Amino acid sequence: MRNRVKHLHGDVVDLAPEIAPADFVVLDKVVCCYPDAESLITLSAEKTRRTLGLVYPSDMWVSRVINWAFNLWVGMEDFKTYVHRRERVEAFAGSRALKIEKRFLTGLWQVAIFSRPR
Repeated sequence: MRNRVKHLHGDVVDLAPEIAPADFVVLDKVVCCYPDAESLITLSAEKTRRTLGLVYPSDMWVSRVINWAFNLWVGMEDFKTYVHRRERVEAFAGSRALKIEKRFLTGLWQVAIFSRPR
């Protein structure tokens, strides 16, 4: 098993050529912290052979208010969070032939499971 694991350090979009495709790709609370959601999700979808799972903030008004307040609070830092429209997130994954299988809310988080048709 040890030979099947490869650790890379850096920005996944920049490291894309070094990342091999995988059966299952999961972005758990990552989309909200990445400034270019389209590149991140599209790249992840390209690297997905079977299933892509995403957990990201729902685009409800309360999530947007919390996100705005958080970014105001940490405004002097180099870190910012984002709330993306569900339709856009699903379109990014769909642009790489993934189909939405399941979507549900858990608190303020949106969970989306996509699969590649066989």
